[in-house]
Amino acid sequence: MPTSVCSEFIRFHKLPEQLTHKIRNYVEFAFSVTKGINVDSIAEQLPKHLQLEMHLHLNRKMVEQVRIFAGCPRAFIRALVVKLQPNICVTGDYVVCSGEKGNRMYFIRRGVAEVMIAERVINTLREGDYFGEIALLSNQRRSADVRAVTDCMLLTLSLADFEAVLEVCKRSSPPL
Repeated sequence: MPTSVCSEFIRFHKLPEQLTHKIRNYVEFAFSVTKGINVDSIAEQLPKHLQLEMHLHLNRKMVEQVRIFAGCPRAFIRALVVKLQPNICVTGDYVVCSGEKGNRMYFIRRGVAEVMIAERVINTLREGDYFGEIALLSNQRRSADVRAVTDCMLLTLSLADFEAVLEVCKRSSPPL
């Protein structure tokens, strides 16, 4: 959304200053990351094989580094890469909160986030790191908070998409 449209939206709805600041930060960061280019809208115009090549080029390495995906067939990795969805968080946003039910994992494409337990930082995550993969394997609640230290561009993999890929791979694999 161009800044002029954003400003008009804010004025029209008479949004409070704190919310206005958050919205402007989000819009400015989203534009700085994408330069106004919507990768998904471009991908949708491409034939399926080019969509796959593009997604593999952009995201394959991030998916392959996840320990729970080590040794998985290439077709599985390819299917997961296509399911990744962009998600932007601005500085101070909580990406996940301790105690909530997990239903997705996250990859940090750009930015820095902190993993916190009881408001104590236990780990710092940077570009290329991932978190929340336990949500794909078990029905456990989140064990920590993750907060954006800087504006972050994340990619997410939902539990539903992960299970769908598993099912397709299971059906297409030859019996042992």
